[in-house]
Amino acid sequence: MDSIWAAANAPNYYQKLRIDELWLGWGHASPAAPPVSYEAEKGRLRGTAVKVPCATCSGGAKVTGLGDVTINVQARGGLYLLTLVGPTVGTHAWSVSVNGWPAATTPVTGSGDTNLARSIPVLLFPGFNTVRVVNSTDPAPDLDKITVGPIWP
Repeated sequence: MDSIWAAANAPNYYQKLRIDELWLGWGHASPAAPPVSYEAEKGRLRGTAVKVPCATCSGGAKVTGLGDVTINVQARGGLYLLTLVGPTVGTHAWSVSVNGWPAATTPVTGSGDTNLARSIPVLLFPGFNTVRVVNSTDPAPDLDKITVGPIWP
């Protein structure tokens, strides 16, 4: 644009500055932070949950016989995408509770040692948050890791 002035054939705008819309901002846009991974085997294992070696898993191990795995997650606060990763045979489900809120059930269907990922949106508080992955009614999928990343910056 060479000029903010309209031509003489537009009398409502000719030699008049009229602003239709103005947006103000502060700072610079920043890219979304990459998701942070938390290995399931490094969480607090309870009940029937057991750490076992796994050649195809990210940390070289996974949690099987999932009874109860609790992982502490750090966040700035806000809406995040929590992704559960692990293998299963058949259709089973993880139940996920964040900071003591009612659990959300995430079904997954697999056919072997291939890691599958399922994501759910969660609200995290600033600082440390508790993510509890349980399944007390049915054999759950094994759990390799969880990842937590902002849905938007």
